[in-house]
Amino acid sequence: VHIESGDHVAWWTKDAPAPVESEAWSTPVSAVASGAAGLFAVGEGGTVLRWGGTSFTAQQSPTNRNLHAVWLDATTPDGWIGGDDGVLLRRDAVLGWQTAGSPTTARILALSGGVSGPWMLDAAGVIHHYNGKQWSSVPGPKDAKGLRTLAAQSVQATAPASALNHDELWVAGEGGGLYHGVPLAGGTWAWTQSLGAAKHTTWLAIQPEGKAVWLAGEAGALALATAGTITPLDSGTSQPLRAVHLKADGGAFVVGGAGTWLEVKQGAAPINRSIKGLEVDLHGVA
Repeated sequence: VHIESGDHVAWWTKDAPAPVESEAWSTPVSAVASGAAGLFAVGEGGTVLRWGGTSFTAQQSPTNRNLHAVWLDATTPDGWIGGDDGVLLRRDAVLGWQTAGSPTTARILALSGGVSGPWMLDAAGVIHHYNGKQWSSVPGPKDAKGLRTLAAQSVQATAPASALNHDELWVAGEGGGLYHGVPLAGGTWAWTQSLGAAKHTTWLAIQPEGKAVWLAGEAGALALATAGTITPLDSGTSQPLRAVHLKADGGAFVVGGAGTWLEVKQGAAPINRSIKGLEVDLHGVA
């Protein structure tokens, strides 16, 4: 299901050859995510919506602040939502969405998660991690500018035998920067920067796929990063690209302004899947 701002929901059903505009309606939303608890969308004025298969249902929300990020755990009912002024909500399997203690007063821009639990990026450029009991800040890349997006990638340890599975982090934003963080002993992190993007590029969404990372951003910026190098791709649009979601059969969907909907795959040119006549901004894909 693909959600756009204040109009009909655009979706691509399992056996359909292309996406279509459905009869279901969505109020304006900023982000969408799915997990074991279902598919949720969040937006202005504390809006929280849950997808029921054919339509969205409004959920009880304890805030009227604008919400910008949502993450759902893949195996448990747990979930987190973040928004303006550091507002943070957590999903209770019985009570629904409840206000949670937040480690920041800055706008929460992105939420992600992996084997180590949830991760958060705020507008001050600070990365936070929840260890199951409390949030704590993580040292980010020192030379990063205007970070906008974050993605956690779970890594299976292979050696030594005592090593544990862990999460590595990807963050990106202004200046074309993409940074890869690997946790080290003692709570420190090693960060490396991928090169190749134009300095004026601002990334709005990133999504790891194996050893590669998809990047999408302002003015139609689209790229694939591998082995420390960012390779720009021709998106065919100048619209902002706001969200990336991996496909089950490889590659990803990328959505953005004025109904832009792209299908991308490593080693192939992007395919324009935009729905004719649908020109509202697409803000999320799940």
